[in-house]
Amino acid sequence: MIISIIIETKIAFNSLLTFINYYKIRDKYKLILICYESIYQFVCDYFEQDDNLIIKEFHENYYYKVLGRLHLFIITIITPKNYSSYFNDYIRKKRITHGCLTDFLSKIVKKKHKEEINATVFNIFKRILNYKFDGTNIIVASRVLKPYLICQRNLRIVTVMESWDHPVKMPAGYKSNLVLCWNKSLADDWNEFQKDKNVFQFYPIKLDFWIKNKKESSLEYLLAKPIDRIVFLYAVGTSSLNTKGGLFLAELNVIEEICKTLYKYGSKLIIKPKPNGAVGDYNYLIARYKNLSIGHYSKVNNTTDYLLTQNYNKIRQKELEECDIVINLYTTFAIDSAIYNKPVLQLDFSLSNNYVEIRRAQNQYHLMKYLLNVKEENVCISKEDTVSEMISNVIIDKNRLVNKSVNFSKRLREWIIPEMTLDDSMKLVEKKICDVFNN
Repeated sequence: MIISIIIETKIAFNSLLTFINYYKIRDKYKLILICYESIYQFVCDYFEQDDNLIIKEFHENYYYKVLGRLHLFIITIITPKNYSSYFNDYIRKKRITHGCLTDFLSKIVKKKHKEEINATVFNIFKRILNYKFDGTNIIVASRVLKPYLICQRNLRIVTVMESWDHPVKMPAGYKSNLVLCWNKSLADDWNEFQKDKNVFQFYPIKLDFWIKNKKESSLEYLLAKPIDRIVFLYAVGTSSLNTKGGLFLAELNVIEEICKTLYKYGSKLIIKPKPNGAVGDYNYLIARYKNLSIGHYSKVNNTTDYLLTQNYNKIRQKELEECDIVINLYTTFAIDSAIYNKPVLQLDFSLSNNYVEIRRAQNQYHLMKYLLNVKEENVCISKEDTVSEMISNVIIDKNRLVNKSVNFSKRLREWIIPEMTLDDSMKLVEKKICDVFNN
């Protein structure tokens, strides 16, 4: 059986590597790795080609670039703005950058229901696309950057969920024959927003390092520690390199308020930059607060694409070992930390009037549903309150600090850790994939 695996980015490579390694050692499969120009050499260096594993480069010529823009344009004008908060923000930015035409057509074109959007785009592009795959069996990782390429008749598409926010951001722009999601609730999200019929609870590959290294811990050690001995870690969600508008500056303001508050109580704070963060973003804070240290910067050449290597994950694990409580706004690191059994203090700005950029950034379906849904577990920044005031209110009550962070982490851990191992999940899903490909 010939299987084509489309690799668009290093981030997608993280999730697809499990499937490549699984199939390439089984003689009945022949793998064709279709790589975009930006990642082709990386994949060639990673794998040794043979009769059962062939690497091909996809060149997006002018024709395909036009198709890509047309595909995105059609999705933009047929999708209701209230599809998701992310899509609404996307439309708002497009109106600024693309001017009157997009805005005009978005108003006059009849909007499609969720179940019609991907089908409509697919039905348009299946008539005009001419890219020839080796065989008809395709595996991709969400979110697909060039979905027009797989809007073709006779293709059988298996989509592997790469991130927990992908089901709800935007229409996928193609139809999947099988979708493999992290867990049941995220499979339900995919059903709700993408309307594919065959959605299966699989395994959170992106979190496999933390699942394999998960720990058990008790509350006693944290309750016994005086507040000036507790070390906090703040997981940064933005960077000066890849955040437009005022969100990065707004988060810097929140970070400084946390620094100032913890300094007052004698507690240490570690700032964990984004994997693709800019070196030096927080140097000015180091000069102001002696209780502050900066975690590891990952040296990446591309600010929007990076590989979470085992070495980098071990560095993040070491940073978690050095702290007692993680403070989170909107990052996946809250899930990583929870799996590792580290208490997480989740800040909630959904009612705040003083932090508009942060409130807007948190107003995303996946964050509201999974991180901000149990208010008593969050540190809620009320309408006129400041971060400093609310952090202080929690810190002065040690039991409240511990209970909030531990209960939040426990609930998140129970939600995400699968019952089966990755190996067992792969064996189970192989049959489902074969059924799709042989249908």
